[in-house]
Amino acid sequence: MSRLSLLYDVHRVAYLTDRLVEESLADHQLSGTDFAVYSFLVVNGPATVSEVAAGIAMSPASTSKLLAKIDELGHLLRSPNPDDGRSVLVELNEDGRSEHKTTAPPFGAALRRVTDSLGGAVDEVRWSLARLDEALSEALEQQPVPAGDPPDHRTLNYDGTPLAAAEEDETRRFIAWLQHQGQQP
Repeated sequence: MSRLSLLYDVHRVAYLTDRLVEESLADHQLSGTDFAVYSFLVVNGPATVSEVAAGIAMSPASTSKLLAKIDELGHLLRSPNPDDGRSVLVELNEDGRSEHKTTAPPFGAALRRVTDSLGGAVDEVRWSLARLDEALSEALEQQPVPAGDPPDHRTLNYDGTPLAAAEEDETRRFIAWLQHQGQQP
């Protein structure tokens, strides 16, 4: 990991994640983004375009394009939204669910490789990602801040001998765990 900035590190992790998913699905019809939409629809059932967009964190316009592609593949059903006559509900048809089922094993294998590498830290990482998701969502809702160096709100000082990279990583994980414990009810 670099020390350039938090957003750079997040970008790097997102890029590596995308690369792993795309490579694992290379022999299949669905891209990683397609698989995310299919998975959302499998888990959530019929949904509006806005609900799908919010679920996969994409703009409604980009989501509409993805859904049009899924529709062209013959994997989508559209029906009037009984709660709002102006919108439609989308869901996967049998062929779409079958395509998702075919694509799930290589995705699952890639996921297992990552979780195996994390060992017992999966819950900690998922908690940190949930917190990061919240922070990024909040940042998107706020007004832009003028350019400049971001403030450093860290207040932890250590005057001992320098830590090895593994020791520093372990210390950061411990701090994250302590912060998580402090937020428990």
